[in-house]
Amino acid sequence: MDNLSSPYQDELLKVLTDPEEAAAYLNAAIDEGSGELFLLALRNIGEARNLKKK
Repeated sequence: MDNLSSPYQDELLKVLTDPEEAAAYLNAAIDEGSGELFLLALRNIGEARNLKKK
């Protein structure tokens, strides 16, 4: 994500490689009730797992 500082984003992506952390991150996004936040969370998890758009 471009608007996040690089050190924060790098650490977040490391954490999100853990399936339990990724699930907790998604659940927190769901609890916020924002579809946009949930999609951002999915994007971050995809980036952490090296998934790319085709």
